[in-house]
Amino acid sequence: MDRGKWKAIWDSLKLYCLYLFIPALLLLIGMTLRRGQITVDEFMDQSGDFYTVLGFGAAIAILVRRAKKRGASFCEEAMLYPRELTPSLGAELGFGLSMALSSALTVIPLPGELIGSYGEVSGKLFYGPDQILVFLSVLILAPVAEEIIFRGLMMFRLQREFNEKQSVLISAFLFAILHKNILWILYAFAMAWLLGYTASRVENVCGSIAIHMGFNMASIPLMWVNRTPALAEIVMGSKLQIALYGCIGGLLAAVMVRRLRKRGEEKWLKI
Repeated sequence: MDRGKWKAIWDSLKLYCLYLFIPALLLLIGMTLRRGQITVDEFMDQSGDFYTVLGFGAAIAILVRRAKKRGASFCEEAMLYPRELTPSLGAELGFGLSMALSSALTVIPLPGELIGSYGEVSGKLFYGPDQILVFLSVLILAPVAEEIIFRGLMMFRLQREFNEKQSVLISAFLFAILHKNILWILYAFAMAWLLGYTASRVENVCGSIAIHMGFNMASIPLMWVNRTPALAEIVMGSKLQIALYGCIGGLLAAVMVRRLRKRGEEKWLKI
């Protein structure tokens, strides 16, 4: 592998470390300030979401500042052009895909330990004390920050030295291994592959941001239903019902694909 490719990988790893390091550093500072008052687990339960949100914002702010110091346009470097696409359709596409995938994971028989750890991690994510920060992080800041870093900056930098397939796979792999559960890793890789090709073909990260936001958004109604056991029993009482929701999600995704093509935005989906 030549020097240019090694440099592209090194630049990608620097972005990766920035994404990991800034939230972790802020969490460490927060824990240090409250040293001796509460345990680490209590701190994460009470304040982890706040520092995660702050970390996402800080990471993007650092990247914007770096671009400004070089006299470059951050939006051009990140391939961020919100006026060139129809993002609402992408969000609906992501929502439908998430419904279909969640239904499949529930209906298809999987090892109990695998499902158990998946549910445990999901519960910790969506049942924290400050739901506003959870929503802000999961629905807005995480999709925007992750798409800008992993697709807008990392993947497009890799494409200067690697072909499209290679750059999509490298960025998808780095994105997937961030996730804590094996099921999340597997479908995060699949989603990152879709998001990478979407961003690459339209040369605009707003397409992948829209799909990512819609995908994460589908978890919110599920969370509300699961918070009320009686409602969960009615809405999610049988695998047949869950399979039906998955079919509705798949149909919604198919309709969005058709609408995107009808509007002349078929390049979204040439994967």
